Amino acid sequence: MNKSCTFCRVVSGRSPRRSLMYQDDQVSAFKAKYPRSTSHVLVATNEHILQTDIFKPRFTLSDFYREKEPVYWFHTFVSPEYQTLLRKMAMIGRRVCPNGELVFHVPPFNSIEHLHLHCITGKYQNVYREIA
Repeated sequence: MNKSCTFCRVVSGRSPRRSLMYQDDQVSAFKAKYPRSTSHVLVATNEHILQTDIFKPRFTLSDFYREKEPVYWFHTFVSPEYQTLLRKMAMIGRRVCPNGELVFHVPPFNSIEHLHLHCITGKYQNVYREIA
């Protein structure tokens, strides 16, 4: 556990305003603090795992964007020891957000350095539209 990590505090129960929707020995699900849609749930690992740690050595963003099918993404870029965990996160995401889209961040486009999955349903609220 990383004491300065927001998600570590949430999954450990040290964040009183954030209640868990699901928790087991590996992952936890909770509502996003700043939702970007009608329903925005996060599935995070209970252990502090960096987003970048899941990728195989020599992974580059240009490699990722060449892939057309998400099925290849797991086998091509994710280290074998994390593939089962990511599939479990997706399964829990489907359970707490049945008709939602499941989205992992691709580094460097992540704001929290803790492995997590976004489960999004409903109308998407584009953060960039607010800035413009």
